[in-house]
Amino acid sequence: MLCNGRVRSLGVSSWRDGRPVSLVPQSESELTMIMSGPNDECASFAMLAYLNSRTLTAIHAKIQHVHDWLDLICGNANTPAAFTSLKTLSLNIANVDYSDEWAGIEGVIMFPNLSTLEVTGAYPFADDMLFRGNGSTIRYLHLPFKTIAANVLEKVGILGCTGVAQMKQIRFGDSTEADKEVIARNGWEHITRQLPLILNMTTSLQLSGDGPTYEVYKSMVTMRVETGIQHLDVRNLVYRHDHVIRVIRALPNLVSFTAEVAHIESHGDVPERYKSPGDLYKRYYPVGSNFRALCVPLMTEFSGCQIAEEVVRIAIVCQNLVQVHVPPRDRSMFKKAVSWAIDSSEFAPYADSLRHLL
Repeated sequence: MLCNGRVRSLGVSSWRDGRPVSLVPQSESELTMIMSGPNDECASFAMLAYLNSRTLTAIHAKIQHVHDWLDLICGNANTPAAFTSLKTLSLNIANVDYSDEWAGIEGVIMFPNLSTLEVTGAYPFADDMLFRGNGSTIRYLHLPFKTIAANVLEKVGILGCTGVAQMKQIRFGDSTEADKEVIARNGWEHITRQLPLILNMTTSLQLSGDGPTYEVYKSMVTMRVETGIQHLDVRNLVYRHDHVIRVIRALPNLVSFTAEVAHIESHGDVPERYKSPGDLYKRYYPVGSNFRALCVPLMTEFSGCQIAEEVVRIAIVCQNLVQVHVPPRDRSMFKKAVSWAIDSSEFAPYADSLRHLL
């Protein structure tokens, strides 16, 4: 198969007999997007990326070995290419340990105009290879969870530094078993120390996967630092209404909060001062002057009734909350529970703050 100037995007996969596609890269081809397929033996992918470094705007690559990455950026040469047009770099990296070979290209700026950087799986880079020269251009950043504990953003020089543009979204995702060991070894102080700086780098933060999202979430409760964060998305969350209220209070610019519920603490686990609607109102009202929307994607074992018990307590202190999103299958039960709360003597004084939830 020949790649010539008429081809603009290419997915490299395998034929039905399981053998890799035979590709003959040509120097005059001007690919703008290239994506590796499920076949791990497609060595031609790296050469295609290297030869089209000038025109590529998006690379989606699987990295199984150290040499896969070196082939992609260096081809058969010893000098890395400059991917000057590249806007999106997405790397799915196998559980590859760090090697000195990864850092063998010091000082070279390879991705000066990168807008989206996504690294899933392992993160074997020990230097600033991916971040050189693009501190003012990156807008979307997705990294494994362990990179917080490993101080990656601080080490590469984009955490709390002047001249780094505010990003539209930062996402910390799944962690490998090795990642969890790094987190345990480095301790929580790295995470809690960096969190205010991370929140000031972006308007949208997502914590997902099986990383220690709850611990990071709890650290937000005690923050006393002004941040620009507007949208927060926390997955795999232990849910308690007073924690949500305190996070909203700690993040005064927050507009929306998505909280995927992994566990709802029973009211028996909640301190007495947070159980009564009257006590909550006296303690917290008003919070969240900018807060408008709460989204609660439930896991299957929870019901709309259970989450409504938590949401009505949040709504009475968040004076500008106007939207609550729950899964369609739970919407009817959610509304019934809210109606019951409005009609109850306990919540009657706050009925006007709850009717918009129906």
